[in-house]
Amino acid sequence: MRLSGLFLGVLLVATSAFGQCKAKVVGTEIDEKFGSVKVLTQYTLNGQAVDVDAMPCNNCIAVSGRYDEAQGTIPEIIALNESDRDSHCKNLIARNLSITKTQEIKDAKLTEKKKQNQALKKELDKIVNDERTVIEVVEVYKGIEIRRNANGTVTISDIAP
Repeated sequence: MRLSGLFLGVLLVATSAFGQCKAKVVGTEIDEKFGSVKVLTQYTLNGQAVDVDAMPCNNCIAVSGRYDEAQGTIPEIIALNESDRDSHCKNLIARNLSITKTQEIKDAKLTEKKKQNQALKKELDKIVNDERTVIEVVEVYKGIEIRRNANGTVTISDIAP
């Protein structure tokens, strides 16, 4: 029993690197426009740095929140930032799942479409090297026939009533 508990603990530690979102505070700065404090955060999803839309990126930094003294005491503001980072991580996980599922659906549709078009491709393969020659374009406009030839000549004639 003790061995199975140890195995489960090792398994949980070993699998915790993936299937998760991490939100690491990497700095703070004063917002020049509003005077509030911006908390700069780097998000990783399943071990890959991501931007706020769950798209992979390198060294991207997001603002996890803007805070000022009117929002509470320092411990309350820290707790608010932790909550904000948790919420954003949950959103990233949901977006990632949506992106993954959407791609899976697109891939499945593409595979099916390729299967459906195999017969058409087989028939169109039969006309490979087929050559068509067009030497003249004929247009009719207000009772006049206009013939344009590939060699650059044009013939205009009245259409008989």
